[in-house]
Amino acid sequence: MTDKQTKVNQQMQVERELRENEARFRSIVENSQSGIFIVDEKYEFIYINDMLCRILGRSHEEIIGLDFRSILDEESKQIVADRYARSQKGEDTPPRYEFNIVRKDGEKRRVDMSVSMIRDIEGRPRSVGQAIDITERKLAEQAIQESQKRFQGMVETINEWVWEVDTTGTYTYVSPRVKDLLGYEPEEVLGKTPFHLMPPEEAERLGSVFGELISQQAPLENLENVNQHKDGRLVILETSSVPIYDDDGNFIGYRGTDRDITEQAQMEQQIRKTLERRGEQLRLTTEIAQDIGAAPGLEEIYERVVTLVKERFGYYHTQIFRHDIEKNDMVVIEGYGTAGQKMLAAEHSLPYGKGVVGTAAATGEPVLASDVTTDPNWVPHPDMPNTKGELAVPIKWQNEVLGILDVQSDQAGALTEEDQVVLMGLAGQIASAIMSAQAKDILERQAAQLTILNRTGRNVASILDQDELLQRAVDALSNELGYFQAAVMLVDTEANDLYVAAATDNFWEIIPDGFRQPLNKGAIGKAAQIGETVLIDDAANNPLPYRIGKWLSPSSVSTPIKVGGRVIGILEVEAESTWAFDENDISVTETMADQIAIAIENARLLEQVQTRARREQTLREITARVRTFTDPDAIVRATVRELGTVLGRPTFARLGSAEELSQSPEDKNGQSTNDLSSQNGGE
Repeated sequence: MTDKQTKVNQQMQVERELRENEARFRSIVENSQSGIFIVDEKYEFIYINDMLCRILGRSHEEIIGLDFRSILDEESKQIVADRYARSQKGEDTPPRYEFNIVRKDGEKRRVDMSVSMIRDIEGRPRSVGQAIDITERKLAEQAIQESQKRFQGMVETINEWVWEVDTTGTYTYVSPRVKDLLGYEPEEVLGKTPFHLMPPEEAERLGSVFGELISQQAPLENLENVNQHKDGRLVILETSSVPIYDDDGNFIGYRGTDRDITEQAQMEQQIRKTLERRGEQLRLTTEIAQDIGAAPGLEEIYERVVTLVKERFGYYHTQIFRHDIEKNDMVVIEGYGTAGQKMLAAEHSLPYGKGVVGTAAATGEPVLASDVTTDPNWVPHPDMPNTKGELAVPIKWQNEVLGILDVQSDQAGALTEEDQVVLMGLAGQIASAIMSAQAKDILERQAAQLTILNRTGRNVASILDQDELLQRAVDALSNELGYFQAAVMLVDTEANDLYVAAATDNFWEIIPDGFRQPLNKGAIGKAAQIGETVLIDDAANNPLPYRIGKWLSPSSVSTPIKVGGRVIGILEVEAESTWAFDENDISVTETMADQIAIAIENARLLEQVQTRARREQTLREITARVRTFTDPDAIVRATVRELGTVLGRPTFARLGSAEELSQSPEDKNGQSTNDLSSQNGGE
């Protein structure tokens, strides 16, 4: 074989290998998962593979000849321009960078691109590039980064300390919150176990708990444990955790949180103590209420209240006040011990509407002055010099303030709202006991009054003399029913006034001689006019009462005495003090007035019956005597004479015909010739 033939064969072999290599290269490029492209010096695509078409969302024909820069967004165009300028200056530029390309449909995709410069066989510069669509990867990375940021932000901002430990219980991750809870930097805790942060006795207590937990790979919920702060103080943490595993399912430790519950634990302990104290207070108030309820009367109730409240609750002093309406003061009605008895004897009082006690009475609300030493106007009582705090609680029945329970402490700040709540509850039970005792007293008093009224009614009903029965009635009101003074005043219809028909001795002493009560003046006159009872609680502040001489009764009850609906008099009952009468007193006076009216009417009717009987008896006697006469003239004369004697006045009889009687002729002496008179004995 000649040399020429050999060279031809070699050339053919080279061309064949080139074609094979080109086919192999093209196969690799066409099947690559990366977009492969070549651009010329004008940035125009002169070669692309199918993957790049898919990345750009365009066909092969649409891309060939397209300016590479036209597929970039504005930001990426600037990056290309900058790097091209740098490369022209001979500066090194990174072989790989990321671009945002714009697909045909307008969607932006993120691509990772690497470009290298080559020259073709003619020496022209070409840029060969590889583009990988990393949009999904970038989104995933971004999501992971955002998730990590959120997690990190949450870990660093929540009040809980987040941690991880391995299977030995050694901390492998510690969030910055540990410094706020225990005073340590995270680096100081890494590599340690929870037991290094606990007092020895706590570490010993929880050692077995954590050991069993790890062995069972069980979660942990809300375990309270005591830790020691870096500054030495104790901190109570609440721990919760869950086991963690690697990708192969192997147990690798725990991830958990700790939160500071020191204040919560202290508060819970305080609540427990408070509940225990409340339970004890409830027991004491129940015992006190039972003791008070068993008291036989008001005085015993007051005495038991101050004694039991003072001794059972340990107050410095306890006392009870009541509002004196007439003086408008709060007057002590019971006090504890020697000091209380001294104030009771001295009639100790405080101004209504002022100070702790007065304000509580006026408002009906408790008043707490836990530290009276801060009030420059507060002055302690000489018998209680150590008072530092005071609490006044109204004893209320519905909206009525029956009194004030006042307790005092010898320690500033010792009296609290808790005492206020307890005593308010007790005050309600005290009010109930007071009302029960008062109701009992009222019932007993009403029963006694009813007995007296019945007896008095029977007595006056049996008396026929009006003056005597009226006096008996007013004496019963004063002597048996306990009223200060009483009187019965009867109506004089001709004089249009009232006069005193009967009265107690002290009433006679205050009225002037010949006193007459006008029907148009005062409470008495009004009661007579309207026919209803008139009650005066405070005469000084009421324009109606009528002064009798120098006397003006502070309070009074004026009750009409009526017969057949007609007022014939007034029963007047008066007191030495204001607000002395109530509905029960009105009922008593009205009952007595009715009994007086019945007695007066009975006496009047009896008198009428007796008078009629006497007249009938006289007529019978006259008839018997005149029957002894046979002469008509004698009969007439005897009848006239007897009638004149019985009637006690001159009696005449005229005889004659109807015509004669109608003419009434008289003789010279002024008498009819046929007149018969009792004045001449009927002769």
